[in-house]
Amino acid sequence: MSRIFAVVLNLSIGMKLGITSALAVALVSAMVWSQLHGNSTARALDLQKADQQTITRDAIDAKASIRGMQMGVRDVRLANTPADMQRANDYLATRLKSVQRFVDEMLKLSRSAENRARIEKMNAKAVDYAKAAQQIAAVRSEAIAAAGSGPDAAAKIAKLNEEAVRIAREVTLPIAAELEGLANQVVDYAKRQVDQANAEAAREMASAERMSLIVAALTMLLLVGTWAFSFFT
Repeated sequence: MSRIFAVVLNLSIGMKLGITSALAVALVSAMVWSQLHGNSTARALDLQKADQQTITRDAIDAKASIRGMQMGVRDVRLANTPADMQRANDYLATRLKSVQRFVDEMLKLSRSAENRARIEKMNAKAVDYAKAAQQIAAVRSEAIAAAGSGPDAAAKIAKLNEEAVRIAREVTLPIAAELEGLANQVVDYAKRQVDQANAEAAREMASAERMSLIVAALTMLLLVGTWAFSFFT
């Protein structure tokens, strides 16, 4: 250690100044890199959080549209005229388009294969639900057309209504329950991703603070060393 100190003392003033300048440049570069890296990471995490928050909002809106489809099925089952049936079918189609629009938005933002699979399944199940609803609509339309058609009309209508109830119970209700579960899973996953991004941002901030303190300490040591060398020289 004493040899190194002696060698340093014996260096020319120009050499000492050159070494000091090089060390100063290295420290400033480290400080700038730390700042740029921290800012870049923060921006990436902010974008990630914004995407996940948008997915959460879209999943909640999609769930609301799915419930709207359920209301449309109810209207189909209660329709007593062709006009009522047309309005119910139009409402169902509108709600399905709404679900698909939110699904498309979520797929554009989702980077997780696991969550994308859930979102794609939501879209497929919403289409299946709409198809099952059309089966109910076809049965109910036949029942509406059979009204007042003869002495056997009441029995035929009752049978058709039973078929509509069966489709609703065995087909549409299970699909609706599955859609609800998928939407909840998408929301929960997106919220967990936001929490993880917040935790990572906190770690990055702590790391950047430590780096700044280290660089500041080294800079102070460099200045003290420069003063000492200048004094002894």
